[in-house]
Parts: sequence; structure tokens; C-alpha cells
Amino acid sequence: MPLPAIDMPFNSSADSLQSLGEKALIQLIQTWLGPVNPAYPEGIGDDCAVTRTLPSGAGKYAIKTTDALTLGRHFLESHHPARAGAKLINRNLSDIAAMGGVPHEALLTILAGNDLSIPWLEQFFKGAANAADSFNLKIVGGDLSAIGKGQFSAVLALWGSTNQPILRTGARPGDEIWVTGQLGGSILGHHLSFTPRILEGRWLVENAPLISMIDLTDGLAKDLPALLNEGTVAVLEPGAIPISVAAASLAQTSGLPPIAHALQDGEDYELLFCTRIPERHSGDPWPLKWSKAFPKVPLSKIGTIATRRHNRGQTIVDASTGNPFTHQQGYEHF
Repeated sequence: MPLPAIDMPFNSSADSLQSLGEKALIQLIQTWLGPVNPAYPEGIGDDCAVTRTLPSGAGKYAIKTTDALTLGRHFLESHHPARAGAKLINRNLSDIAAMGGVPHEALLTILAGNDLSIPWLEQFFKGAANAADSFNLKIVGGDLSAIGKGQFSAVLALWGSTNQPILRTGARPGDEIWVTGQLGGSILGHHLSFTPRILEGRWLVENAPLISMIDLTDGLAKDLPALLNEGTVAVLEPGAIPISVAAASLAQTSGLPPIAHALQDGEDYELLFCTRIPERHSGDPWPLKWSKAFPKVPLSKIGTIATRRHNRGQTIVDASTGNPFTHQQGYEHF
């Protein structure tokens, strides 16, 4: 369904926040969120939302994450606010996916100038609500804060659970390195319209000899070292790295090879994980089961973990040459 046309986010008309007031805005937010905001007292309306410690049927361990979204940094005024709202939810859900978990409840905080357009904010919340509803996530509260005119940020704090949290640690020499989806070129659209790998993460916990996992937010080159223990190195097969069509397209104007975009662009929101070969399950190999469970989501073995013997300080090397990859920077927040 095409998104409705929407004006720029800031104006000084009667449709901006300065004409509304906090109480009326909270009532609108409850309406915009619809069924993903539970009825009081489990949802908006008091000093705290009153919920169970963990929902009925939740996993053994609680997992918690938070992430922010800022206009001018994570999206632009020209982007549709519904896409931005969905991105805030989905980038937090991607963290839950990386732990092999399921989401339950979230708090959503808005920081905005009083010249923010009410119709724009409505579409932001509707985009967030639709994304949350896709994974049965409930938005139970949050906060509103006024900041300078022409500014907008949103912060989500999210609770989930899992019976078996998959950490970043634990990989050792001989383990295989795998990744879902395709990488690079996210700035051409993927960074605003991606599906967090919640279902895939849960499937991997239950079906693969999973050792460690992370979601790719800052680029393969920057995120992969987080899976490496001291004294180890990632040996990657360049031809096995799944390069997106967008990365190849971007390379035509950037002056960089497509693989550089796959390594360092960031905001892929795919799962990068390690498996242990001796612990393969009996029956069909788990990658074959994956292709049946997720036929539209590519799965690629891109390398192995090895003991570091040379290239001190280097963490990612080319399996064909033994030399470090040239493009290993990744996205830096500061």
C-alpha cells in the first residue's frame, strides 16, 4: 500500500505541536498506536505501565535493548515519517533477533521542537505501530520532551526474552562464519525498509549448531571482530560475501569496489553468526532446512575462524591471499 503524501515535518501553523498541548498530544498518541498500546494500566496513563515481569509464555531470560533515531542522522526530512517510525522499531527488534529472542514490550520517547507538524508525527507513530504489530510488540509508555525548533529524535527501550541467549562470545578456530541476506548499499533504501530477522534468529537457535551471533548495523568489517576472541582472525572468502544489487549500483559512482560497500556501509540489519562443524545435527544439513524455511532469505557461508599467526592487529584476512582486506573501517558514530 502506498504511503500517504505528507508535508515537511516542521511548520508554524495550527497543525504544529505548539498549538496542541501535552495532554491532547498523549491522547492522540494513544489513538495513533491503536492495538499495540494496551489498555490502562498496562499501557499509557500513569507514572509507570503496570505489566507482568515477563509475559505469560516468555522465555527464561529477559533481554533488553535501546536505540535512538535522529532526524538528519538516521533519516532525512524528505523521507516519509512512517518509514522513520518503522525504522526505530525495527532497528531495536534487530538487536533482539541477534540474541535469538522474541520481543514483548517497549517504551517510546519523543524529543521534538514545538514546530513539529502533528500530521507528520501521526504518520511517524502509525509507521511505528505497524512495525510493532508485525512482531506482537506492545508499546506500553514513554515520554515527551521539548527541544529546539527544527529538531526531532526518538528513543525506544525494548524488553524481550529467550530461553537460550546467543552471545557474541564463544567462537573458536575452526568455526564457520555465516551471514543472512545481502550486504552493502543500504543508503539507497534498505536502511528504511528492512525486516528484522526475528523469525530467522529464533529458527537458528532451534535448528543450527549456533555458537555466537550479532546483527550487522555498522558494517561487516566493523561488526565481525566483535565475534572474535583474542588470538583469532576471520578468514573470509571474497567471492562468498553476498553483495547486494544496491552495493553494485553505488559502486558505479563512489569509486569503491562493490565488496567495499558490502564490508563497510552499515545498516544491513542482517544476522552474522558462527557455527561449530563437529556439532552438526543429524538428518538434513541445517542449511538445507533453512532454504525450505526461508526461501526468500539468502544464507551464505563466508569464512572460518582461525588462529592468528601473522598480521598482528589485523582481524579480517582474505582466504585467497592471506592478506588483510583493504576496506575494514565500517561506520563510526563519533
